[in-house]
Amino acid sequence: FDLFGTVRIPKEAAAITVTQTTEDDEGNSTSQDVDLEADVRNLGPVYLGVFPGIDNNLFEFPHPEIGPVLSEDTLDSYPYGGVTVGRPDFACYEMLVCKVTTGRFTSYDDVMEYFRDELKEPIVNQYGDEVTSAIEFREWCYETMFLTSDNEIPFLSLDGPDFVDKGDYWEADATIYHSYFRENSVVWGWMDAPTRSYNFASCTDVGQQAGWFQFYYTENFATGATYPQILNTPATFIDRGDWISESGYTMKSPEDNFVVELGYKYE
Repeated sequence: FDLFGTVRIPKEAAAITVTQTTEDDEGNSTSQDVDLEADVRNLGPVYLGVFPGIDNNLFEFPHPEIGPVLSEDTLDSYPYGGVTVGRPDFACYEMLVCKVTTGRFTSYDDVMEYFRDELKEPIVNQYGDEVTSAIEFREWCYETMFLTSDNEIPFLSLDGPDFVDKGDYWEADATIYHSYFRENSVVWGWMDAPTRSYNFASCTDVGQQAGWFQFYYTENFATGATYPQILNTPATFIDRGDWISESGYTMKSPEDNFVVELGYKYE
């Protein structure tokens, strides 16, 4: 079945702390933690899965039931289906690998402004020069990804962010496609919040699972991808600061419209 519903995240989950490093005229670097106000662009990728049930006794945070424990390496849950609301993307530049979440940015200027003014990490091209023009940004994406329209750009949400401001929380539609359904199964998930160095634990830029490779003249790098088995071993990827569904949503029928609230912050 295709299962339809919504996911909610408390407004405070979009207020994050990042570590910013500055350098003076003499080349001396200093780092400080900076609190960023609540902003939809601060929300990381959300992972939703359909599971047999939830077990609150396995870890320090709510977690799906696991199967038979045959060894220390088999703490696996067995999802019936799953989906992401926003996924990691590299947004055409190597420095952005595993740092951009789809569905959060509405324009090239939006991406450039966020990294330049909020994170204090201006986007730089393959020559180390700052990217300051939306036209330059667009043309580089078109050229290297062989695209011809902004509608094809995966990291842009031209109709607005996927998460909508609902006052006390952010809300987004979610569809879990082609899921096995069993009565009383639970839709559960979590948001991978950015670390203070602005990385996501669920995304990798190394190894065979690091997405496709960018080969373009002098560029040669992995574009990054979510780790395999994200929903089979959630505890491997959940870090302190992530927001988790405490009890999930129990499905009585495949026609139910699930509502999953990520109201538990793992601290």
